[in-house]
Amino acid sequence: MKSRRSDKSKLSNLCLIAVLGILGIGILLDGTLYNKAPPNTAIHPIDDAQSVTAYIDNQPVVTLKKVGNNWHQIHPISAPAQSGRVQPLLDINTYSQRSYSLQDLPHQEIFAKTVKIEINNAEYHLGTIEPVSKLRYVRSGNRVYLQPDTIIPMLSAANTVFVDLKITNRVEQVTIGNTDIEQPEAWHDLKAISVVDSNLPSTEINSSVEIHITEESKTRVMTAAHSEYGYTITNDQNFTYLLSDSTAEKLGLQKLLPN
Repeated sequence: MKSRRSDKSKLSNLCLIAVLGILGIGILLDGTLYNKAPPNTAIHPIDDAQSVTAYIDNQPVVTLKKVGNNWHQIHPISAPAQSGRVQPLLDINTYSQRSYSLQDLPHQEIFAKTVKIEINNAEYHLGTIEPVSKLRYVRSGNRVYLQPDTIIPMLSAANTVFVDLKITNRVEQVTIGNTDIEQPEAWHDLKAISVVDSNLPSTEINSSVEIHITEESKTRVMTAAHSEYGYTITNDQNFTYLLSDSTAEKLGLQKLLPN
């Protein structure tokens, strides 16, 4: 009798050890396996976003469109856009908190101000901050979600926050006119201070010169110019970047392009 009880006890202990072992492996493999936040879920089935527009009081603040694999800002100025800055706008289509029915919330109070994001044809309305979680209410259709408050601060600087001011990456060779520049390093990671709005009236160019810049064994043709805007570089996508005087001097453009 004692032998049978001993065998049952051993079997029970083995089962307990096995269960504890499985739990232990799970915890080692994923420390949050048993306390994991719910996965991000898409609000709308948007596989490939092509356009994003933000509105405040029904007036467009910024409009971005995808051109090939790149994002371009087309309002308030035409300029290349930083994809990393566009991503927070696209992330409004995902949520990790539970959703609420619009009728279960004081929605007229929460969504009194009209801030709206459009991704393709989907609409998202931004409301107030939820006081406990410090997340922002976002409504789409008849459902309301809680999301991190990242978009409103960005929209306050919509003229510049999405614009990519980088003109070049790592430059291998620079040819101005018929002359190869001996130290092309000055052209590495060249950045502008702004992009000249293509909607502004054209201005008379005092002088200009064609520049061939080789990056990753590919040559791009750009134009450096001096006008009433200052010293500018127009790249091969026809975006015109305004340079600071110190950058123009470092590149030798002040001597190359007289006033």
